[in-house]
Amino acid sequence: MTTYNVIIESDQETSSVSWMGDGGTTSGSAFELSPGDVVNFKKQGLGSPVVSGFDSNFWTNSSNITLNFSNQSKTVASGTVNSVDGLTATANSSSITRYFKMGGLLPDLDIDNIDNFIRPNGSTDHTITIGSATNTTTYEVRLGSSSGTVIATAPSSDPNGVLTVNNIPPAGSSRTYYVTGRRSLANGGSDTVSLILSYTVTHESPGSSVGDGGTSSYGLQVFDANGDTVLDVSDRVVVFSDYVTGSLSSTELTKTVTLAKQGTVVIDMEPATVVISNGLAQRQDILHTTISGNTLTIERVSTTPGFYYGPNDGAGQSTTYKFLVLYDPEAS
Repeated sequence: MTTYNVIIESDQETSSVSWMGDGGTTSGSAFELSPGDVVNFKKQGLGSPVVSGFDSNFWTNSSNITLNFSNQSKTVASGTVNSVDGLTATANSSSITRYFKMGGLLPDLDIDNIDNFIRPNGSTDHTITIGSATNTTTYEVRLGSSSGTVIATAPSSDPNGVLTVNNIPPAGSSRTYYVTGRRSLANGGSDTVSLILSYTVTHESPGSSVGDGGTSSYGLQVFDANGDTVLDVSDRVVVFSDYVTGSLSSTELTKTVTLAKQGTVVIDMEPATVVISNGLAQRQDILHTTISGNTLTIERVSTTPGFYYGPNDGAGQSTTYKFLVLYDPEAS
């Protein structure tokens, strides 16, 4: 359950009314609420604004509210997913309307990480292992993007286990695949597709190989079609350890990921570039990382935007991450 706040301000001199807080300006951009969420309404300024339009299929109480300076609450009912209700605040001779949409239960996006990997030349498919999944969510593998073509779907009865994906990039190239989750209407969700993670598959070229030359534990060797070594890096080599993508849920401040190989350097591929939006510090999108061996720890100071007033000063927000992890043997 999440609590939201709306303030209605009426100006008797200009006979105007304004809406501050959550709510979409059109039905197509309606603000999504979930069953059990609470919306607090109160006024600011003179006059006695009235909020009306509470649908009995959307709210547990459909009576109008005459606002005062104290919060008056309305609770979201278990209504039809994706239904929209418009609320109108009226003061003096003016009114303003904002829209809310009935959301569904969220899909389970917290599954085990899937590492990038290499397939031998001549492969026609690849397999991944889905772990820590729940059967209330439909897990799909897509091409192109998180909204791209579905090329594999995990069994709905038990999505955990090995999933064969009948797709492979051309020999000598790589391709990125996107794992998504959605919760159907039958399972109480809105059937909206959400990105969980992405992974990359490399299809080896004929006669080439990746080996463990170089110093320390990792390095690089390249072979020609006859198997002869054409490149053997024997001095300091910085190598690719992992490419980590995923998300922090609206309640997660920290998350640990097990890497394919140990790393020493983390590069944020999509760092937060907007640090202030609408006057609010976007703290929920600023991520920090630490690495120890094969363990990557991802942290943020808050799940909410704004300036810090306490641990529950706003609605939690999810955020995605993409990190490139490198290993420098001289830095270990």
